[in-house]
Amino acid sequence: MKPHLSVLSHCVGPLDETVLVAKCSRAGGRGDHVLMLTRHRLVVTAKGRFTRRVRLHLSLDLHHLGDVTWTPEPELGGVRLDVTAVDGVREHFWIEAADVTRVGQLLDRVFNVNSSTLAA
Repeated sequence: MKPHLSVLSHCVGPLDETVLVAKCSRAGGRGDHVLMLTRHRLVVTAKGRFTRRVRLHLSLDLHHLGDVTWTPEPELGGVRLDVTAVDGVREHFWIEAADVTRVGQLLDRVFNVNSSTLAA
């Protein structure tokens, strides 16, 4: 996860509180991704399969996300997060979590606080 942190740190301001940093994967379990959620932003990095370089996959203000849903799945050890970016692209992430309930609560707190600004 360490190589991802340098990319993630460039995407948020010093006053934007980080709520969650977790390993994740996209639909189909492809790739090595890290998701960071702050009170104002969602950032996802990806490590290339062949080059092993970390690159920015997604970096959006929460008000640029629409149709945000998450489903805690304790029996599978994670939370499914689905968002639609401002350009209409639907993203699907699987967040690995030892404490699925806690991750669900964090997502609930961040997205429900921002729900009045999220696009429908």
